[in-house]
Amino acid sequence: MSNSKKRKYDEQLNIPTDFRCIIHNSGLSNHGDCVTLNSTKLKVSAEQKLDQLHSIRNKRLAEPCDSPHRMHDICKSIPASLCGIDLNITGYHRGCYQAFTKNLDRLGKAECTKHSQKHHSPRIFANCSNQFPPECIFCKKLEVKPKKHANTERCVQFTNTTWQQIESQAFEVGDFALYRLVQGEDLVAREAMFHTSCRKDFELKVLVGKEAKQRFIAERLTHGASPIKFFDPIPKSKLKSMEASNKTVKLTAPQGKVIQYQEQSNIAFMLLVKAQSLNEQLDLEELMRFPLTPVPHSLGTRRL
Repeated sequence: MSNSKKRKYDEQLNIPTDFRCIIHNSGLSNHGDCVTLNSTKLKVSAEQKLDQLHSIRNKRLAEPCDSPHRMHDICKSIPASLCGIDLNITGYHRGCYQAFTKNLDRLGKAECTKHSQKHHSPRIFANCSNQFPPECIFCKKLEVKPKKHANTERCVQFTNTTWQQIESQAFEVGDFALYRLVQGEDLVAREAMFHTSCRKDFELKVLVGKEAKQRFIAERLTHGASPIKFFDPIPKSKLKSMEASNKTVKLTAPQGKVIQYQEQSNIAFMLLVKAQSLNEQLDLEELMRFPLTPVPHSLGTRRL
């Protein structure tokens, strides 16, 4: 349709020349007549109509990125509020509205079908919204077992300002994948998630890295350090994760029966907390002289 014919067509439908369609669909050949938000054709108020469009927009944006029902560009053109908007020239085309509100019964079915499949560890693909994927930013998993026989640990969201240290800490320890992920991001606003055990392991890695840095400076860069030692290889740090507190040991009894002992290091700390609540004074130096192992070292003789 030429510009002159389109202008005459708009004049017949009484369409303002500066009319703005908030759900404009450029793929339609015939957009139909226009309905402004202050029109008497609306059975509800302009605010209620905008709320309806917001509800449909949220459903469409929840669809997968490759879904034909997503209409991402159209959803982004819907204003957040009517503040500062001229209702006389703002509204929608009849054809655009029909295209935007059709097939609503199909929304969400693809997601339900995906979750109905049986998986021991379901993995949800990242969406294209402003939120982080619903997985741990450290291990990229939905759920983990920090200990061999522990319950499955699920992700939790950041709720305080401690997340602000993660960006600098990731850069310090050389975890550039994590650094690029959180760089300049508000992890609370974007609903980033993590496993408590994964975050403790990350903080332990940061602590060990700082100690190794200070030791390197003290031993090789300070005044009086041996110049030969400067070129010595840097030993690799051995980090213990949360899984290390639940080791198991198998021993063979005289009758040939295999007995498995499981380490429970947290019992000592539970007894320590209990003793403090009973006002029992414990000598921590004496307590820590004994190793927390599945089997006492005194039993580990050849006579077993």
